[in-house]
Amino acid sequence: MTKVMLTCGDYQFFARLEEEKAPRTCAIFKKMLPIEDRLIHVRWSGEGMWIPMGDTRWEGLDFENHTSYPSKGELLIYPGGISEMEMILAYGGVSFADVPGGKYYSAAVSWAAGEGIVTGSGSGNFNPTGKLTREQLAVVLYRYAQYEGRDVSRRADLGAYKDGAKVSSWAKDAMSWAVAEGLITGSNQKNLTPGGSTNRAQLAAILMRYCA
Repeated sequence: MTKVMLTCGDYQFFARLEEEKAPRTCAIFKKMLPIEDRLIHVRWSGEGMWIPMGDTRWEGLDFENHTSYPSKGELLIYPGGISEMEMILAYGGVSFADVPGGKYYSAAVSWAAGEGIVTGSGSGNFNPTGKLTREQLAVVLYRYAQYEGRDVSRRADLGAYKDGAKVSSWAKDAMSWAVAEGLITGSNQKNLTPGGSTNRAQLAAILMRYCA
């Protein structure tokens, strides 16, 4: 196991490289050492620091076992693309611009985002008070099942439902899996209503099926 020392003023921190989970990234990162730069507080998205690396690009460095939101104590390398290459070091919750610290859901959102179970509503926001659609719930359950190590290979024919074609492209796999597993059964076996909201009763029934 390779350890890395981070020095910030009079403070020193030790970290391990996740070489089994991200071997290519760790190999390139070690070639970049030592790194000496300024730390900037990411005030817009949580409790963390980031190191801007401008237009620096390292051959072979790409997304690998990635998440958009590191958990406390993790170091994330963004290889560049939409914006400059950068490193993010989280010392607390680093998630969405509309999820302030100290709320009853802050830690839960940070964890779920860090594990890739939720990804937000775009533009750096989570929309914590927004409604959850049926296809969004299918995606969350699908990702959580993957997180638990469940077999998520089963698929159902969405074409069997009148509105099966209305399922968003990003939710098709998840919805097909959820239907195959009997988690989402549709209304009267005719419609999935993918863009419809999930009420509390429906959520309870779906969660009970998932945990059965």
